[in-house]
Amino acid sequence: MADGGEKSVNKRNLSDLSKSFSDITRTPKKQRDECMSDNLHIATSTPLKESDFPPLPTMNAPVTHHVVIGEDDIRRIAMAVKLSIQEELADLVNQEVAKAVQPLQARITKLEDMNTDLHLQLDELEQYGRRPLVRISGIPESPAENTTDLILDITSKAGIPLQRDDIINSHRVGTPNNNKKTKAGRRGPRQIIARLRSVDLKFRLVKSYKSLKKNPETKHVSINEDLTKRRDKLLFMCRHLCRKQFIQQAWSSNGKIRVRDNNQKIHSIQQESDLYPFGHTPQPAE
Repeated sequence: MADGGEKSVNKRNLSDLSKSFSDITRTPKKQRDECMSDNLHIATSTPLKESDFPPLPTMNAPVTHHVVIGEDDIRRIAMAVKLSIQEELADLVNQEVAKAVQPLQARITKLEDMNTDLHLQLDELEQYGRRPLVRISGIPESPAENTTDLILDITSKAGIPLQRDDIINSHRVGTPNNNKKTKAGRRGPRQIIARLRSVDLKFRLVKSYKSLKKNPETKHVSINEDLTKRRDKLLFMCRHLCRKQFIQQAWSSNGKIRVRDNNQKIHSIQQESDLYPFGHTPQPAE
Protein backbone atom coordinates (compact mmCIF):
# COMPACT_ATOMS: atom_id res chain seq x y z
CA MET A 1 0.00 0.00 0.00
CA ALA A 2 2.81 2.36 0.76
CA ASP A 3 4.31 1.83 -2.68
CA GLY A 4 1.01 2.62 -4.29
CA GLY A 5 0.75 5.88 -2.36
CA GLU A 6 4.22 7.04 -3.38
CA LYS A 7 3.45 6.36 -7.01
CA SER A 8 0.26 8.43 -6.75
CA VAL A 9 2.17 11.39 -5.27
CA ASN A 10 4.83 11.28 -8.00
CA LYS A 11 2.17 11.30 -10.69
CA ARG A 12 0.57 14.41 -9.18
CA ASN A 13 3.95 16.21 -9.01
CA LEU A 14 4.72 15.35 -12.61
CA SER A 15 1.30 16.58 -13.67
CA ASP A 16 1.76 19.88 -11.82
CA LEU A 17 5.24 20.38 -13.42
CA SER A 18 3.85 19.78 -16.89
CA LYS A 19 1.03 22.25 -16.26
CA SER A 20 3.52 24.91 -15.07
CA PHE A 21 5.70 24.44 -18.18
CA SER A 22 2.58 24.64 -20.35
CA ASP A 23 1.55 27.91 -18.66
CA ILE A 24 5.02 29.37 -19.27
CA THR A 25 5.00 28.52 -22.94
CA ARG A 26 1.57 30.14 -23.29
CA THR A 27 2.77 33.31 -21.57
CA PRO A 28 3.60 36.18 -23.98
CA LYS A 29 7.31 36.75 -24.77
CA LYS A 30 7.40 40.15 -23.04
CA GLN A 31 6.06 38.72 -19.82
CA ARG A 32 8.50 35.82 -20.02
CA ASP A 33 11.44 38.24 -20.38
CA GLU A 34 10.30 40.26 -17.39
CA CYS A 35 9.91 37.10 -15.41
CA MET A 36 13.42 35.96 -16.37
CA SER A 37 14.77 39.41 -15.46
CA ASP A 38 13.15 39.18 -12.05
CA ASN A 39 14.55 35.75 -11.59
CA LEU A 40 18.04 36.96 -12.66
CA HIS A 41 17.80 39.86 -10.25
CA ILE A 42 16.83 37.53 -7.52
CA ALA A 43 19.67 35.17 -8.42
CA THR A 44 22.18 38.00 -8.47
CA SER A 45 21.03 40.03 -5.52
CA THR A 46 24.77 40.62 -4.77
CA PRO A 47 26.13 43.61 -6.82
CA LEU A 48 28.36 42.54 -9.74
CA LYS A 49 31.80 44.02 -10.37
CA GLU A 50 33.82 44.30 -13.54
CA SER A 51 36.39 41.95 -12.13
CA ASP A 52 33.73 39.25 -11.86
CA PHE A 53 33.65 38.92 -15.62
CA PRO A 54 36.50 37.37 -17.62
CA PRO A 55 38.41 39.80 -19.83
CA LEU A 56 37.14 40.04 -23.35
CA PRO A 57 39.56 39.06 -26.09
CA THR A 58 41.28 42.00 -27.73
CA MET A 59 42.59 42.29 -31.33
CA ASN A 60 45.99 43.73 -32.12
CA ALA A 61 45.34 46.94 -33.89
CA PRO A 62 47.94 47.93 -36.56
CA VAL A 63 50.50 50.47 -35.34
CA THR A 64 51.65 53.06 -37.81
CA HIS A 65 55.21 54.47 -37.56
CA HIS A 66 56.24 57.55 -39.42
CA VAL A 67 59.86 57.27 -40.81
CA VAL A 68 61.62 60.32 -42.14
CA ILE A 69 64.54 59.74 -44.64
CA GLY A 70 66.87 62.62 -45.26
CA GLU A 71 68.96 63.42 -48.32
CA ASP A 72 72.11 62.01 -46.70
CA ASP A 73 70.33 58.72 -46.06
CA ILE A 74 69.14 58.59 -49.65
CA ARG A 75 72.69 59.20 -50.90
CA ARG A 76 74.10 56.45 -48.69
CA ILE A 77 71.44 54.00 -49.84
CA ALA A 78 72.10 54.92 -53.46
CA MET A 79 75.86 54.48 -52.98
CA ALA A 80 75.38 51.07 -51.33
CA VAL A 81 73.15 49.93 -54.19
CA LYS A 82 75.64 51.26 -56.73
CA LEU A 83 78.57 49.42 -55.12
CA SER A 84 76.58 46.20 -54.94
CA ILE A 85 75.64 46.44 -58.62
CA GLN A 86 79.22 47.28 -59.58
CA GLU A 87 80.57 44.23 -57.74
CA GLU A 88 78.04 41.94 -59.39
CA LEU A 89 78.76 43.42 -62.81
CA ALA A 90 82.52 43.10 -62.25
CA ASP A 91 82.16 39.43 -61.30
CA LEU A 92 79.95 38.79 -64.32
CA VAL A 93 82.36 40.58 -66.66
CA ASN A 94 85.36 38.69 -65.23
CA GLN A 95 83.61 35.37 -65.72
CA GLU A 96 82.70 36.16 -69.31
CA VAL A 97 86.21 37.47 -70.05
CA ALA A 98 87.75 34.32 -68.54
CA LYS A 99 85.53 32.15 -70.73
CA ALA A 100 86.54 34.13 -73.82
CA VAL A 101 90.25 34.31 -72.95
CA GLN A 102 90.74 30.66 -71.98
CA PRO A 103 90.70 29.26 -75.54
CA LEU A 104 92.87 32.17 -76.69
CA GLN A 105 95.45 31.42 -74.01
CA ALA A 106 95.51 27.78 -75.02
CA ARG A 107 96.03 28.82 -78.62
CA ILE A 108 98.81 31.25 -77.68
CA THR A 109 100.57 28.53 -75.69
CA LYS A 110 100.33 26.18 -78.63
CA LEU A 111 101.69 28.83 -81.00
CA GLU A 112 104.55 29.61 -78.63
CA ASP A 113 105.49 25.94 -78.50
CA MET A 114 105.37 25.76 -82.29
CA ASN A 115 107.47 28.92 -82.54
CA THR A 116 110.07 27.45 -80.17
CA ASP A 117 110.21 24.25 -82.20
CA LEU A 118 110.65 26.20 -85.42
CA HIS A 119 113.47 28.27 -83.89
CA LEU A 120 115.21 25.09 -82.78
CA GLN A 121 114.85 23.55 -86.22
CA LEU A 122 116.14 26.70 -87.89
CA ASP A 123 119.06 26.84 -85.47
CA GLU A 124 119.85 23.21 -86.23
CA LEU A 125 119.90 23.90 -89.98
CA GLU A 126 122.09 26.97 -89.49
CA GLN A 127 124.53 25.01 -87.34
CA TYR A 128 124.67 22.28 -89.95
CA GLY A 129 125.87 24.84 -92.49
CA ARG A 130 128.59 25.98 -90.08
CA ARG A 131 130.17 22.56 -89.63
CA PRO A 132 133.40 23.29 -91.59
CA LEU A 133 133.86 26.72 -89.96
CA VAL A 134 136.25 27.63 -87.14
CA ARG A 135 136.72 30.82 -85.12
CA ILE A 136 140.21 31.87 -84.14
CA SER A 137 140.68 34.39 -81.33
CA GLY A 138 143.77 36.24 -80.09
CA ILE A 139 145.61 36.93 -83.38
CA PRO A 140 146.77 40.58 -83.47
CA GLU A 141 145.08 42.77 -86.07
CA SER A 142 146.81 45.07 -88.56
CA PRO A 143 145.48 47.35 -91.34
CA ALA A 144 146.89 45.47 -94.38
CA GLU A 145 146.69 41.88 -93.26
CA ASN A 146 145.97 38.56 -94.88
CA THR A 147 143.98 36.45 -92.46
CA THR A 148 144.87 33.17 -94.20
CA ASP A 149 148.61 33.92 -93.83
CA LEU A 150 148.05 34.76 -90.16
CA ILE A 151 146.34 31.41 -89.57
CA LEU A 152 149.10 29.46 -91.33
CA ASP A 153 151.75 31.31 -89.34
CA ILE A 154 150.07 30.47 -86.00
CA THR A 155 149.55 26.79 -86.84
CA SER A 156 153.12 26.51 -88.10
CA LYS A 157 154.52 27.86 -84.82
CA ALA A 158 152.36 25.43 -82.84
CA GLY A 159 153.41 22.49 -85.01
CA ILE A 160 149.90 21.91 -86.37
CA PRO A 161 149.90 20.54 -89.94
CA LEU A 162 147.79 22.85 -92.14
CA GLN A 163 148.16 23.74 -95.82
CA ARG A 164 146.96 26.82 -97.67
CA ASP A 165 144.54 24.83 -99.79
CA ASP A 166 142.98 23.50 -96.55
CA ILE A 167 141.57 27.00 -96.01
CA ILE A 168 138.85 27.90 -98.51
CA ASN A 169 138.42 31.48 -97.24
CA SER A 170 138.86 33.52 -94.05
CA HIS A 171 138.08 37.02 -92.74
CA ARG A 172 137.60 39.06 -89.59
CA VAL A 173 134.13 39.29 -88.07
CA GLY A 174 132.54 42.37 -86.58
CA THR A 175 133.52 46.02 -86.81
CA PRO A 176 137.02 47.22 -85.89
CA ASN A 177 137.22 48.07 -82.21
CA ASN A 178 140.81 49.44 -82.14
CA ASN A 179 141.46 47.37 -79.01
CA LYS A 180 138.66 49.21 -77.18
CA LYS A 181 136.35 47.52 -74.74
CA THR A 182 133.38 45.95 -76.51
CA LYS A 183 129.77 45.75 -75.36
CA ALA A 184 130.48 42.25 -74.09
CA GLY A 185 133.27 43.61 -71.92
CA ARG A 186 136.07 42.16 -74.07
CA ARG A 187 139.25 43.78 -75.35
CA GLY A 188 141.57 42.73 -78.12
CA PRO A 189 141.47 42.02 -81.84
CA ARG A 190 138.43 40.74 -83.68
CA GLN A 191 138.00 37.03 -84.30
CA ILE A 192 138.91 35.37 -87.58
CA ILE A 193 136.41 32.98 -89.10
CA ALA A 194 137.75 30.41 -91.60
CA ARG A 195 136.01 27.84 -93.78
CA LEU A 196 138.09 24.67 -94.02
CA ARG A 197 138.17 22.05 -96.71
CA SER A 198 136.42 19.37 -94.64
CA VAL A 199 134.69 18.79 -91.33
CA ASP A 200 137.33 16.26 -90.30
CA LEU A 201 140.00 18.89 -90.75
CA LYS A 202 138.02 21.19 -88.48
CA PHE A 203 137.90 18.54 -85.75
CA ARG A 204 141.69 17.98 -85.95
CA LEU A 205 142.35 21.71 -85.78
CA VAL A 206 140.03 22.26 -82.80
CA LYS A 207 141.54 19.34 -80.88
CA SER A 208 145.02 20.78 -81.32
CA TYR A 209 144.39 23.56 -78.76
CA LYS A 210 146.86 21.88 -76.39
CA SER A 211 149.65 22.46 -78.91
CA LEU A 212 148.75 26.16 -78.99
CA LYS A 213 148.94 26.46 -75.20
CA LYS A 214 152.37 24.80 -75.04
CA ASN A 215 154.02 27.42 -77.28
CA PRO A 216 154.64 30.83 -75.63
CA GLU A 217 154.02 32.61 -78.97
CA THR A 218 150.61 30.99 -79.51
CA LYS A 219 149.29 30.39 -75.97
CA HIS A 220 147.06 33.48 -76.24
CA VAL A 221 145.36 32.04 -79.37
CA SER A 222 142.31 29.78 -79.23
CA ILE A 223 140.53 27.85 -81.97
CA ASN A 224 136.88 26.85 -81.60
CA GLU A 225 134.21 25.58 -83.93
CA ASP A 226 131.84 28.22 -85.24
CA LEU A 227 128.46 28.25 -83.52
CA THR A 228 125.18 29.97 -84.17
CA LYS A 229 124.45 33.09 -82.14
CA ARG A 230 122.12 31.19 -79.89
CA ARG A 231 124.59 28.37 -79.19
CA ASP A 232 127.49 30.73 -78.76
CA LYS A 233 125.49 32.56 -76.07
CA LEU A 234 124.74 29.25 -74.33
CA LEU A 235 128.42 28.29 -74.35
CA PHE A 236 129.32 31.70 -72.91
CA MET A 237 126.87 31.10 -70.05
CA CYS A 238 128.39 27.69 -69.42
CA ARG A 239 131.90 29.10 -69.23
CA HIS A 240 130.66 31.77 -66.84
CA LEU A 241 129.47 28.96 -64.55
CA CYS A 242 132.93 27.39 -64.86
CA ARG A 243 134.55 30.60 -63.68
CA LYS A 244 132.21 30.62 -60.68
CA GLN A 245 133.16 26.93 -60.08
CA PHE A 246 129.53 25.81 -60.33
CA ILE A 247 130.65 23.30 -62.97
CA GLN A 248 134.04 21.94 -63.90
CA GLN A 249 134.13 22.19 -67.69
CA ALA A 250 132.17 23.42 -70.71
CA TRP A 251 132.81 22.76 -74.39
CA SER A 252 131.17 22.23 -77.78
CA SER A 253 131.57 19.34 -80.19
CA ASN A 254 129.98 19.25 -83.62
CA GLY A 255 127.65 22.03 -82.54
CA LYS A 256 126.56 20.23 -79.35
CA ILE A 257 127.21 22.01 -76.06
CA ARG A 258 128.14 19.92 -73.06
CA VAL A 259 129.18 20.54 -69.46
CA ARG A 260 130.81 18.43 -66.79
CA ASP A 261 129.42 19.01 -63.30
CA ASN A 262 131.33 18.78 -60.03
CA ASN A 263 130.35 15.11 -59.77
CA GLN A 264 132.09 14.33 -63.08
CA LYS A 265 128.79 13.80 -64.83
CA ILE A 266 128.38 15.11 -68.40
CA HIS A 267 125.22 16.97 -69.40
CA SER A 268 123.97 18.13 -72.80
CA ILE A 269 122.83 21.77 -72.87
CA GLN A 270 120.18 22.66 -75.44
CA GLN A 271 118.59 25.75 -73.92
CA GLU A 272 119.14 28.22 -71.12
CA SER A 273 116.76 26.48 -68.73
CA ASP A 274 119.10 23.45 -68.76
CA LEU A 275 121.58 25.57 -66.79
CA TYR A 276 119.21 26.44 -63.94
CA PRO A 277 120.10 23.32 -61.88
CA PHE A 278 123.74 24.46 -61.94
CA GLY A 279 123.04 27.89 -60.43
CA HIS A 280 122.48 29.93 -63.56
CA THR A 281 120.28 32.98 -63.07
CA PRO A 282 118.36 34.17 -66.14
CA GLN A 283 118.85 37.79 -67.11
CA PRO A 284 115.72 39.99 -67.40
CA ALA A 285 114.52 40.58 -70.95
CA GLU A 286 115.50 43.95 -72.38
